Amino acid sequence: MTAVYVPEGRSAIKVKQELQRGHGIVVATGMGDFKDSVLRIAHMGYCSSAEIEDVLKGLRAVLYS
Repeated sequence: MTAVYVPEGRSAIKVKQELQRGHGIVVATGMGDFKDSVLRIAHMGYCSSAEIEDVLKGLRAVLYS
């Protein structure tokens, strides 16, 4: 699993929703104090480099468009 902070001023909860709705990508938010500032991206087991790139492309699209 990789945990990433969302940029200041952005909501991890909203980014998670946008990723799922617009790109079909499912991630989790942080827990406790980090619920709205961190995204958790699972990559346990087999994950192809193409799948990882898809998540990164989705994040770029949601965060910087």
